[in-house]
Amino acid sequence: MNSAQPITSSAAPSQPFHRDSSAIRAREIALLICWLLTCGGLVFWRSFHVAYGFDDIAHLHALAAYRSGEISFTSWLFEQHNEHVVPLLRLYFMASTRLSGLSSAAMHILIFMNYAAGAFACAWISTHYDEHTSSMQVNFSLL
Repeated sequence: MNSAQPITSSAAPSQPFHRDSSAIRAREIALLICWLLTCGGLVFWRSFHVAYGFDDIAHLHALAAYRSGEISFTSWLFEQHNEHVVPLLRLYFMASTRLSGLSSAAMHILIFMNYAAGAFACAWISTHYDEHTSSMQVNFSLL
């Protein structure tokens, strides 16, 4: 009375539907970059014209000491500022003064691009995982 035949359905596909993801992925990445630049621009636009502040002057003074030959590159790069060692920030100051002199515009644009790149990296990581992976698994796998 009870046979051991498996139940199959001819309407259900044997494999899930997969789209051509290369063109869609490139479009999504371009839209994401535009969205991040727009949102970041709305947040940062009022700060682009602000001059250097107090801590910035200390970094510029250290950069001037390096450029005048008073200190070496490594001692300038790893010189402690307050309780921090900030080599990447010092490289930003070097690049921005090469681009725009003592104007702070290039520094503000570099910082803005750094925030946009960080937001893009977070978005890339969160969308990189499979659709079927739960958000809890993604969050714990990043730790």
